[in-house]
Amino acid sequence: MKKLYEKIFTREFTMPWLEIWYKGEAKTPKPWNNQLNKSFPYVVFIRHDDTVTSYYDIDGLNWSRNSTLNQVKKDKNFIQEIKSHVISDLEYINNYLSKKVILDKEELLLFLDLFQSAYRWLLPMWEIGESDLEKLVGLNVSQILELKKSTVTLTDDLDNLIRESLRQIYSNVAEYSQVLTIEEIRSDKIPSLEELRRRAKGFIFTNEILFRPEQLELVESKYNIKLNLSHSSKKITHIKGNAASLGCAKGLVRKVMALKHMNDFKKGEILVSPMTMPDFVPVMKKSAAIITDEGGITCHAAIIAREFKKPCIVGTKNASEVLQNGDLVEVNADKGIVTILKRNLPY
Repeated sequence: MKKLYEKIFTREFTMPWLEIWYKGEAKTPKPWNNQLNKSFPYVVFIRHDDTVTSYYDIDGLNWSRNSTLNQVKKDKNFIQEIKSHVISDLEYINNYLSKKVILDKEELLLFLDLFQSAYRWLLPMWEIGESDLEKLVGLNVSQILELKKSTVTLTDDLDNLIRESLRQIYSNVAEYSQVLTIEEIRSDKIPSLEELRRRAKGFIFTNEILFRPEQLELVESKYNIKLNLSHSSKKITHIKGNAASLGCAKGLVRKVMALKHMNDFKKGEILVSPMTMPDFVPVMKKSAAIITDEGGITCHAAIIAREFKKPCIVGTKNASEVLQNGDLVEVNADKGIVTILKRNLPY
């Protein structure tokens, strides 16, 4: 029987970020017990519509988070160890982030190596912060939760730095530089523009191997897994999520799946996205309401929505798949319900 992999995150990510992510979670032993996640390939990334969706083996994900929480219970010094490593690593990372762009290829590679090394201790911080609240009862993790809160934009900031640096260093391939692999950067063996264009349209990445989008069945067969791909339906009339900022609004849907989609956004539209990031703030301010697939009451979308007093529903899981540009919807953030009043585009 094939192992079912579930969708967890959808974001706009560069290829080097994905490589660091995969290696950091699927190929690197836990630094406190030297144990490697037995799930394989553990994470599968699919790029489509300018964004990347991650599919996880949930058993493997639970093992990883439980390994972290069990260590918190066993070792009273573990929280301080995580905090010490993260603060130390952030000192170096923030020095790079303050530059906004790295113009030298070798320096960029040094930064990517630094990020890979730092990932070992960033991961337990993230895992504690993303654990169910009931699992944190009785655990003294307040320092880690505060540290995670202070780094809420870190993943986006890191990806933006990598993206802009690649754009500057490889100006001849411009926007397609974001899908270069670390090995291609290191070896200077840059694929043709045609190949990068094709890759930017879509790929599958797992076990440190790039596959073409049409090779999904091959990937599932090769690793004996099945990705739980969501399929939107015309029959869906309501979407439920968590109320993050109260209020009600009615308007036309505008999906912002990637930075380039921001240019199409019009004042008063309903912003729909897998999850917002700092660069989305201008369109969040113009929106009538905000709907996201992911997140909780402390996520970026929730915080900014409350600041701008915009109705906001987060954690819908599938809003960006079910809703299409031009759909007329009513957002009732008091109840956490989105009602589809009229469809605009066919599926």
